[in-house]
Amino acid sequence: MIPEPSAPPLPDAALAREERWASLLPLLPPDLRAFADEMTALLQRLREQEAALAATKAELQAHASRTSNIVRLDVGGIKFATTRSNLERLEGSYLASMLSWPPNEAGEYFLDVSPTHFGRVMDFVRSGDLCFDGLRGKELADFNELLDYLQLAPQEPTPSPTTAITLNVGGTKFATARENLLRFPNSVFASLLGNPVNEHGEYFLDADPTHFGRVMKVLRAEKCNFDGLSETDIADLRGTFEMLRVPAPLPVKFDHKHCSNKLALSKGDMVVVKTNFSFDPCSVLTTMPLHRFTVKFDARNIVDVGFTTVSLFQLSTAKKTAPTGWYLQCPSGYLQAPSPTPPATSRMPRGSDTGVAIVTATYDECTGRVIFEVNGSTVGVLTNIPRNIELFPMVRLYNEKSQVFLVDPTS
Repeated sequence: MIPEPSAPPLPDAALAREERWASLLPLLPPDLRAFADEMTALLQRLREQEAALAATKAELQAHASRTSNIVRLDVGGIKFATTRSNLERLEGSYLASMLSWPPNEAGEYFLDVSPTHFGRVMDFVRSGDLCFDGLRGKELADFNELLDYLQLAPQEPTPSPTTAITLNVGGTKFATARENLLRFPNSVFASLLGNPVNEHGEYFLDADPTHFGRVMKVLRAEKCNFDGLSETDIADLRGTFEMLRVPAPLPVKFDHKHCSNKLALSKGDMVVVKTNFSFDPCSVLTTMPLHRFTVKFDARNIVDVGFTTVSLFQLSTAKKTAPTGWYLQCPSGYLQAPSPTPPATSRMPRGSDTGVAIVTATYDECTGRVIFEVNGSTVGVLTNIPRNIELFPMVRLYNEKSQVFLVDPTS
């Protein structure tokens, strides 16, 4: 209902003229005074009609603003626009409630908030998808605060498998996909992802970043390049892998310094051959301690495969001397260990004395066990292995011209 308008007030000059005209009316002849009265009444009606038209125009403009499908927002001085229907879909939100109010004189709704992340809100208004990509630390907190103010139910982003994760390793930044950090479920990386990031949107690792790029390559491809690394560098890298609980694909090779003179190394020290006859078995270690290694050889030859320490290691041992490590003898399947470890038996798979034997030895430091596998089957376990010792892979050859191949774990 449009209210009955009243005539608009007259300007001062017009009011003065009206007053002068009123003072002159009594001086007019009666016939002219009647005509003047009619003109005055007509002028008053015209003014009232003008006021009514102005009121109608204002009401129509207000109604048009309320019913227009385009809603304009002024967010901290930055203008945004969307359709009314988009905002109405957000039931219970500040943006939907706002539509029940009249806009300001510019036909806009003013929001006194920072416009920095409001573009993401508008994307959500239009598509229904809330994007947190690239938000870290304070930016993420600010965006969630904005969503809370707008009553849009803020949620922490659930990273997809391809979300990039930033690592701060001793002050140097690295980034990789989340799925790569989950590649090794028992690793420090997998555990790390269960914790919140720091104020910079990163996970901090107190480690030496010098060779960490090689660790990242293992996470991405489970392969690593060791070109240009000294033995000291490799040892440091091994320590990093162990700290991170990531299986270390380190460049294992046989060690000239711990090799019997009856043995010869070849093919990059990956193969050992018994070149000279001797009644006693001859031994060789690898260049570094490991928790797992694999070798292969002709199953008809007698070979001991297992672990020992540098202090227990002997280049050549008489057949009847006490065991100097924890090892499996092939093809017999005898398990041997230093006293007081109780004797153990193994179950060699049928046919393991013919063809090629592929033997894997694994030292489980947590349980104090060494597990042996032959051609993919577990054949025996040695228990009660002392804790906190460095165990080196060891092989011992009995037959002249027999050879053992060390399987490269990085291949």
